[in-house]
Amino acid sequence: MRVLVIDDDPITVTLLERFLEMCEYPRPETYRQGKEALDGFRPQYRPSMSYVIFLDLNMPVMDGWEFLESLHPFASAENTQVYIVSSSVDERDRKQALASPFVRDYLVKPVLPETLKNIKDTLNL
Repeated sequence: MRVLVIDDDPITVTLLERFLEMCEYPRPETYRQGKEALDGFRPQYRPSMSYVIFLDLNMPVMDGWEFLESLHPFASAENTQVYIVSSSVDERDRKQALASPFVRDYLVKPVLPETLKNIKDTLNL
C-alpha cells in the first residue's frame, strides 16, 4: 500500500506525517500541490496496488478538485481511496467531494490520530 499526503500547508503535512506514523501507516509520500502529486503518482500507479490519498482541496497550480478529475483516465476507485482533508466546512464542498467515486470521506482540519486509526481499521490494514 502507498499513502500520499497532498497539501500545501507545511503544518498540516507535518501533523499528518506524525499522526500516520503513530497509527502505523506506511510512510507517506508528500506533495505540496496536485500537479506535483500527479506527476509522481501516475507513472508509478499499478492496478494491483492499494492507494490511500489524503488530499487538500485548495492548493496552487493544481487544486484538489483538478487532481480528483485527473485520476479518472488511469486510476480505479477500487484500489485508490481518497480522503479529503480541508479547512472548508461548506456543505457544497463536502457534497461535491463525496460525489467522486474515489472519495471515501470528507475530513475537516485538523485531522486527529483517532480519525486516522478509524480509517485504518476500516481499510483492514
